[in-house]
Amino acid sequence: MNARDTSGRARIILLAGFLGAGKTTLLRNLLAMSDMSGTVVIVNEFGEIGIDGLILRKIDNEIVELRSGCICCTLSLDLKKTLLRVTEFAPRYIFIEASGVADPKPIALLLQEPDLRERVLLDRIVTVLDADCWEAHEIFGTLFYSQLEMADLILLNKADTRGREEIARYLDEMHGLFPGSQIVPTVHCAVDREAIWSSVDPDRSLRLQAETEDASSYHNPNDHEAGSYGFISFSYREERLLDDECFRKFIDGMPWELFRVKGTVRMQKGTVLVNSVGGKTEWTDWESDNVTCLSFIGWDIDSEALLEELKKCVIE
Repeated sequence: MNARDTSGRARIILLAGFLGAGKTTLLRNLLAMSDMSGTVVIVNEFGEIGIDGLILRKIDNEIVELRSGCICCTLSLDLKKTLLRVTEFAPRYIFIEASGVADPKPIALLLQEPDLRERVLLDRIVTVLDADCWEAHEIFGTLFYSQLEMADLILLNKADTRGREEIARYLDEMHGLFPGSQIVPTVHCAVDREAIWSSVDPDRSLRLQAETEDASSYHNPNDHEAGSYGFISFSYREERLLDDECFRKFIDGMPWELFRVKGTVRMQKGTVLVNSVGGKTEWTDWESDNVTCLSFIGWDIDSEALLEELKKCVIE
């Protein structure tokens, strides 16, 4: 496997996928592969608190965090500046983990700008899809489809949550809708190395270069804050202990408009990493960061009222 193409550009893997699909898990798997020296990781989090960056710092790679916005629109200039800066050190690989509410197309278009194209090569777009989401895919909007349509590789993750016949049907339906993508069912984003590192699609590169001439191709910078997507984010930090039973009831009682909670929670029995998406919550023991630090993403929700309920769990 060649680390760089013949022009000496760094190879970029862009990771996309909706909230909670498993992008950070995939990134940890990739960084654990052999011969990953000279790798830079750029993590974009829509919220103010960098939870994914916190998790990834346990792995010995250069981590750059871009927060409080989305690299497909409001933070696109920050992404460009970051790439220009890190490529001065000639990395072999650059992994970009986009926000769960990011459209990969404007990011791919950005990478075709002349001053970036001479330094980096967009090798693969990998989209992670939670298998549970596919059953209701017809009600999702343009963001959901753009994340899949742009993908060279789609990981149908959490395949163990559905039956074999369902997964077979999902694969058949997805191949019909996205014939240009490789689609692989996974559990915990476990995927073969060669599925990730395959040759770049030169036709896509040419198409993207052509589209950079059309300003209407770009994502509206206001979409996330006040437009068609309407996602909002907020955070909570607390050094005092939280009551275990109270917090678990809080998670169980979250309104459907609040579809993502992620971070560390300091409770009587110890600190845990909580990852709650769409009514499903994972709890993992966490050895460090004895503080509650949570990031929330939702839609049309009263964040102040929700945080007031959470504060009732604080042990005075």
